[in-house]
Amino acid sequence: MGAGCRATGWLGSTGGITDDGRFIALARFESEEAARRNSDRPEQDRWWSETAKLLEGEVTFRDSSDVTVDLSGDPDQAGFVQVMHGRSTDPERASELMSQDGGQSSGPTFSAVWP
Repeated sequence: MGAGCRATGWLGSTGGITDDGRFIALARFESEEAARRNSDRPEQDRWWSETAKLLEGEVTFRDSSDVTVDLSGDPDQAGFVQVMHGRSTDPERASELMSQDGGQSSGPTFSAVWP
């Protein structure tokens, strides 16, 4: 992640700062292994060390290999990101619903289910 990231398997990132100062970032990788290799890179460690200095308290990372990608636009053109976060009582049904947007999606959606 980070500007100019050249990590093998990194597909892109989307993130921002909410009005109340919360930092949110979603990083997309080809696989869990690619994400782990990225985390082990010295360049990534330097980037995170600098970024973490700007954040208060403990940062939470959530990983998921249960991913639904609905790409009906160019994610590089996103001007707004909406994050919905919650714990699923039925991850299988949640995945099914996320894959059935009925053509209503107005832009790229990247979602993951955390049990």
